[in-house]
Amino acid sequence: TDLELPYRSYRLVFTDGSPVERVDKHPFCMSVVHYDAKEAKQQVWAEMSDGAAAWRQSADGLIVMGLKVPKELVSKSDLDVNIQMRYIRVSNRRSGE
Repeated sequence: TDLELPYRSYRLVFTDGSPVERVDKHPFCMSVVHYDAKEAKQQVWAEMSDGAAAWRQSADGLIVMGLKVPKELVSKSDLDVNIQMRYIRVSNRRSGE
């Protein structure tokens, strides 16, 4: 049985969604250490292969962007975000959808 490699379920993108060119992508090639925020030229995000969400993580936090949130849900108070070990669920707080 083939082991599903984690990098097949996401792609690396910049904040605007444009792809980060990394030809030799492998499971251990994501780490970049910046000791000063000024060193980072552009933020790199991991985007799920279905385009539903993207995330950035560091030693002090996790930032998640829901990319398929309907435009009518304009306020963050309209959303319910549930982050678990194996999934992230973003839904309409009132309807649960």
